[in-house]
Amino acid sequence: MSLAPGTQLGPYTIEGPLGQGGMGEVYRATDTRLGRPVAIKVSSKEFNDRFEREARAISALNHPHVCTLYDVGPNYLVMEFVEGETFAKLLKQSAIPLDKVLVYAMQIADALAAAHAKGITHRDLKPGNVMLTRNGVKVLDFGLAKLTAVTLSSTSNADEVATLTAPLTGKGAIMGTLQYMSPEQVEGREADARSDIFAFGALIYEMVSAQRAFQGESPASTMAAILKDQPVPLNQLLPATPRALDRAIRKCLEKKPADRWQSAQDLKSALELIDLDATQVSVATSSAAAAATPISSGTIPATQPRSWLLPAVAGIAVAAIAGLTYTVWPHQRAAERVTRFEVPMPEAAILEAGDVYLRVSPDGTKLAFTSGGPLGGIWIRDLDSVEAHLLPGTAGAVAPMWSPDSRSLAYGVSNRLMRVELAGVPPRQIAESTGQVRSGFWTAGGEIVFGPGSIRRVSQSGGVPVPVTVPGPGEPAHTLPFLLPDERHFLYRRGGDLYSGSLDTRPEDQSREKIVAAPFGVEFVRDGDSADGNLFFLNNGTLMAQHFDTKAMKLTGDPIPVAQDVANGPQHGHFSVTKGGVLAYRTRRQGSQRQLSWVDRKGNPLKTIGDPRSLQGFSLSSDGARIILFRSETGSGLQGDLWTLDLDRDIETRVTFGQSVNVYGPAARPVWSMDGTQIAYQSGLQGKMFVKPASGAGEPVALPVLGEPIFWAKDLLLYFQTARGIFALPTTPSFGEGAEVLPPNSSNAVVSTDGRWVAYDSSVSGRNEIYIEPFRRPGQTGPSAGAAKWQVSRDGGARPRWRADGKELFFFAPRPGGGAIMSAQLEIAGDVVRPAAPLQMFETRVSSSSQWDVSGDGKKILTAVPLDREAAAPITVVMNWQSALKR
Repeated sequence: MSLAPGTQLGPYTIEGPLGQGGMGEVYRATDTRLGRPVAIKVSSKEFNDRFEREARAISALNHPHVCTLYDVGPNYLVMEFVEGETFAKLLKQSAIPLDKVLVYAMQIADALAAAHAKGITHRDLKPGNVMLTRNGVKVLDFGLAKLTAVTLSSTSNADEVATLTAPLTGKGAIMGTLQYMSPEQVEGREADARSDIFAFGALIYEMVSAQRAFQGESPASTMAAILKDQPVPLNQLLPATPRALDRAIRKCLEKKPADRWQSAQDLKSALELIDLDATQVSVATSSAAAAATPISSGTIPATQPRSWLLPAVAGIAVAAIAGLTYTVWPHQRAAERVTRFEVPMPEAAILEAGDVYLRVSPDGTKLAFTSGGPLGGIWIRDLDSVEAHLLPGTAGAVAPMWSPDSRSLAYGVSNRLMRVELAGVPPRQIAESTGQVRSGFWTAGGEIVFGPGSIRRVSQSGGVPVPVTVPGPGEPAHTLPFLLPDERHFLYRRGGDLYSGSLDTRPEDQSREKIVAAPFGVEFVRDGDSADGNLFFLNNGTLMAQHFDTKAMKLTGDPIPVAQDVANGPQHGHFSVTKGGVLAYRTRRQGSQRQLSWVDRKGNPLKTIGDPRSLQGFSLSSDGARIILFRSETGSGLQGDLWTLDLDRDIETRVTFGQSVNVYGPAARPVWSMDGTQIAYQSGLQGKMFVKPASGAGEPVALPVLGEPIFWAKDLLLYFQTARGIFALPTTPSFGEGAEVLPPNSSNAVVSTDGRWVAYDSSVSGRNEIYIEPFRRPGQTGPSAGAAKWQVSRDGGARPRWRADGKELFFFAPRPGGGAIMSAQLEIAGDVVRPAAPLQMFETRVSSSSQWDVSGDGKKILTAVPLDREAAAPITVVMNWQSALKR
């Protein structure tokens, strides 16, 4: 059915049609929550296998040249709105210039390589399914995609895998668009990645020549041409076509799959080696020679004996020009050369995404980066050296901030702001904050400005921090300030949006005008002596640069891709860039495969659960019968979706689909209601919380507060707000207003079964430790919070868990290479808790406090142990990035 403008599909308002196909219609719409345009593909019937395949395929990919899936409805897909023209429309006008063909071909090949690496075969690559946008190509329409069992096994149960890997039609049926089908598809045989490569060859052939590689007067004759004929060589149709490009395309179009390119990555590498300039020089020289030496039939030109003269003179001239060029320009050309090298990460370092920061020094000579584990702290690598060295005493450091003279670093350790000199002076504390220190900058005037929560400032010599910005009521935390060149203005994030601030403006008077949506932190680099420059930011894993007007405080022009698959933490990107021409970034890798297992109190294995999978974390229900699994299908490791796993029946049920559930943060952890019927989680850039039935049925309910849910205690949902502490939200008879129950330096609170006590971890001592105190419900009278408090851990701890009878507390203690599961017996007498000295139950390779849980009786521990320790992705350093940007 057709949808009229103004029709509502969930939060999406239909604006008008974009196109129509066999599976349904495509409409332009507006996402009323984020105010962005989207494309909605509506199925002609209820959500079918083809829609399911397309959703699975697109959601498994995170690539700048593949359309992005935002959301899924009962019979529609919500995708990135891509502005541009399909190549089907462009090719009706003319062929594509060769230089552009090569660029587009490499982008398409890159997208295919990413899909094939995920076990996805497109099966319908054609001009109508590739669109040219301002930022390059976008491969569209994965409705006929073939998904392998390997792709689906980590996100689906056995029945779903069987359904989604089964053929869409009967054996021997033809699937795809005829003119771009491979011979095996024409014959109804199984298609694989090499079938896409054949279609790629047909597509690029048409882009070069403006005519199809295989065509006939009827479908039967077209099939025959595909099976038997060879297309006309491109250099016959267009003499300027490089032979290397002609050969590459002909290899794509081989009849037997074994004779084609065996991978899109190899194909892309071959395309990158094609030199159009050499071809143009060759063609131009041939043309000039032909023009200079006219030949008539049966006649030899009288000037033939001196035919060597023109080439000789031309050769001498070329040599002279080349010599002059080398003499005049050698230094300039050398300076423009882009150089790349890799900095390996320390072998023993634990690299959790939120704790890795990269910072290039202002003078461009040094790289600082942070790591955890036994070799944790701040590492310094002089860029003219081959080794990095660890700064002593910087364990637990995050968010390093260079001094303007590149001789010192400020950094955060929990709620403390520290300073260390590279000359060897031991670290010292500058200030103490009400919350964690995880971002900031150092001004030339001698001030350090940092966040999150409110943005604060303090002298580089130390003192009491004072606010620069203050979040309004219900407003998300202010984070990741970045100084602009005038040394007075800065950029920072409020939730998921970018704002500008001024060091000369009162906190309550800071600008309320949003600049742009910003899922991650940004960096600004001045363009020469101009006040303007480029803003660097992450977009779906691609590092982009876009011109930024510092006077108008707005972006102008089009963004330019700089690097792909760049890693990120919860809010910050793993990249750093300087005006001097040094860019450093770290690529992301898929999470290690983890095996869910029950172990006893000594760590001995009892039972494995399911197959290995990539998990960001999990949460055990109070009755121990089900688990919430949270994992990312995009590779970001920060936002994903939720499944529940029934332990008795070993059946998974998907709860959210494409909802960008936050699964990484100081306390981010989707949680069960006490009765196991509902799940609370955080989703979206603004930090909104939602509640949804654990069955997965029904729509999520948005809660009236911002935060990260951490525990559901009967009729109260406890949640965490950065730099503000832990709050409790009434859940019955309806969701009300939150009230503070623990101070700002607290997190990961859990309430005992009888509701009398709350255990939590706190950085009040400068290091996370476990504490217990009486639980005071909102509005309850009595001693103030913290008046009676008992420390349980002795050497660091996180994420406590109660035994059901309240007589024992478990917690996670960081250790070199992972951690240890600890236990402390509790003696409770009246209003007093006497914790016994904690005992180590066992060490584990689990490196995150969200990768374990404990049964109610305390006899079994559920863990998700990594099966491998793949080498950490290195840091890539690019010297003279400006030249790469100009290209």
